[in-house]
Amino acid sequence: MKKSEEYSWLKEVNSQSLQQAVIQLDKSFLNFFRSNFGFPKFKSKHKSKKSFCFPIVGNNLKIDYDTNRISIPKFIKLKDNDNRLKCKFSRKVEGIIKSATISQDKDGRYYISILCELDVQVPEKKLVLRETSRGIDFGVKTFLTFDDGTKVDNPKFLKQSQEKLTKH
Repeated sequence: MKKSEEYSWLKEVNSQSLQQAVIQLDKSFLNFFRSNFGFPKFKSKHKSKKSFCFPIVGNNLKIDYDTNRISIPKFIKLKDNDNRLKCKFSRKVEGIIKSATISQDKDGRYYISILCELDVQVPEKKLVLRETSRGIDFGVKTFLTFDDGTKVDNPKFLKQSQEKLTKH
């Protein structure tokens, strides 16, 4: 489609972003046919969240923490020759970068979310022992109900302080 003149605008976008859009469309149709998800809804370009995702292939996303700039593939700034974007980092990227999603908020600001793979051992979950644990249910009629059947009545603060409220 990129070769035809009718779709020449597709050349402006990197191929990975286009492939990612097709992959997401495929996933939504697979979910529709394999499970009880509804038919994929095509979003309006005016009302939907404006974002695009691109997988990181090789070293096509360059981050420079010293100058607070990030380089995105096929992104061209027309004002100056520096195609890197100014940004504020909340933290340094750790691990292997897998993909990045750039989205525009309702207020017009752009955000980039970077997905990384870390080689971290997940700590084992400790077993919860029946003797050392307690079940508590918060309710409307009774404020608390414990697993042994003990109930704590609902404190009615409004009824208790209604006289003070009417006096002031």
